[in-house]
Amino acid sequence: MQDSYDIEFNQCLSRAEEIITKMEDKENQKICAKWIERLLKLQSNDLEVKRNRNEFFKFLIQTLEEGTSGETFLPTADFGTLPLQDKDEDPIILSHWSDDRRTYTSIKTLPNSGAIIYMAVSSDPEAGWEIPNPY
Repeated sequence: MQDSYDIEFNQCLSRAEEIITKMEDKENQKICAKWIERLLKLQSNDLEVKRNRNEFFKFLIQTLEEGTSGETFLPTADFGTLPLQDKDEDPIILSHWSDDRRTYTSIKTLPNSGAIIYMAVSSDPEAGWEIPNPY
């Protein structure tokens, strides 16, 4: 039996497939398909895992939609708008823990090109994660 998170996931899957089929760049299609395959492999009965999976999927869809519109995409999430940086500037690194300490996200800017975004989810809030000092 599907719960509301599974229904939402299937809706995201349909929307992502629509966007990908409209992409002109075949290499980008392959990259997107790999991310979706990873999400499809993420099987769990834990509702928190499903919620976080769907949040990531919605963010991926937003990125795809904005990327295919021809506009420059800057992530907004909980971090606000990140400025593009020059090559000689130090990267901006922002990190965020969920209130239950089971989800961790981090963003590191890349010179003149975007950002690296990392997200980790654990069913155990006492997993021993530590936020490293980036400097």
